[in-house]
Amino acid sequence: MGSPFSRRDALAFLALGLVVAVVYYPALWGDFVWDDIVLVEEPAVRKWTGLWSIWFQPWTMGRENHYWPVVYTSFWLEHKLWGFVDD
Repeated sequence: MGSPFSRRDALAFLALGLVVAVVYYPALWGDFVWDDIVLVEEPAVRKWTGLWSIWFQPWTMGRENHYWPVVYTSFWLEHKLWGFVDD
């Protein structure tokens, strides 16, 4: 039994992948936009003890007027794994 994809399909997938790579290539050197800087400057995201603050002391996060613990936990984890550009 043959392959479920023809050579033409493979070339179409390759061309699509190439177009996507070319379009998103400049994003590799992108900087923070709009309100991203507020999120990365949040002390709870930067401190090792910030995870406790994010989940059990949300009132200490004075820069934001909303409570999104999973989102801020993701930011905290990413900061601990990779840091920020200015660290």
